Order: sequence, then C-alpha cells, then structure tokens
Amino acid sequence: MQELTPAGRLAAWGGTALAGRLSPDSAAEAVVGGLDAGHRVFGVDGEAEGVSLTYALARLRTLGGTGLRLVLPVAGDATGLPGPPAFNEKAVSRGAAVLVVGLSLAALPEGRGTWSVHPVARVTVGGPSCDEAHRELRDAMRECTELLTRLSIARWEPAAAELLAHRAAQPAALPLSHPASAHLLLEMASR
Repeated sequence: MQELTPAGRLAAWGGTALAGRLSPDSAAEAVVGGLDAGHRVFGVDGEAEGVSLTYALARLRTLGGTGLRLVLPVAGDATGLPGPPAFNEKAVSRGAAVLVVGLSLAALPEGRGTWSVHPVARVTVGGPSCDEAHRELRDAMRECTELLTRLSIARWEPAAAELLAHRAAQPAALPLSHPASAHLLLEMASR
C-alpha cells in the first residue's frame, strides 16, 4: 500500500466515514492500518477523556461533520488553515491539521496515535481541486527536474527505477470511493 501519513490516512478514510460512505469502525481500522496500536482523540465535544477513533468519527458525524480536509502547513505558508492564530501556530509546528468540514473543529496530531480536537473558524469544503493540485505538482516536478539537470545531478539510477516500479504495483491507500483524479494525484506525489 502506498503509505500516507497518519493525518493523510485520517483525512482520507475518516472523511469517507463522515460522508456516510464507510462505517466509523472500518474507517478507524484503515486509519490505524496495523501500524499503530490504536488512536485516542482528546477534546471531542462532550467528552472529558480521550475516546477511540471510531467513537470520535461517529460523534463528529452526529455533530454535523460532512468530511475531513487535510492541510499540510509549513513555516511561512499556513494556506488552508482557518485560524485562530494560536491554532495555526500549533498546526504549522506539527506540519499537519485535519479540518472537519461543516463544523468549527480541527484535529492535530499529538504523537503516535494521539489526536487533539480544537475549535477553529468554520471549515468549508474549499481548498484546491485535484486538477489544480495535479497541475501544481506537475509544474513543481518540472522545475525540480530542470534544476537538477542544470546542476548535472539528474541521471538514471537503476535502484530508483526499481523502487518506483515496486511502488506503482502497490494498491492505493485511498478509499475506492475517492475520485480517480485523487488516486492519480497520490500516485504522482508518491513518485
């Protein structure tokens, strides 16, 4: 399976559960992916303690969450983060945030298998489309290739070609209900 980060798995599979196309149990199992013993979510509305990922997804759905959106901010570029500034700073320091579409909530990774839910400005679907992201990634890859060629760094490497061929043969890490353009974008990004 082409490996996604924990935040990527949560956004892809958990978002599918919030959209009603997968059970919270199945989504949680896919998010955990056999890599982590289990996930605990702290700060879920109405819960004093951490809850299981299955319970958190079900609760977010009953609160009106309709999907999840992944944001991968870096220092100097907090594009896609809804605020407030304190939340944005935390998200940038962690390198990932999972926004709950339809609610004013977002989850941040706190460590292996641990998430914290935070109040944020209301999250709408927004964000770039798969086609826009594909164009941006293609342009960035072209620029990098040109730079590496100018620096005489780009060259054929049989081991790299073998690794790429092996990765291409792996099944996608996204739910089948995602559009084909999302699967293609993940494949291109993983290469």
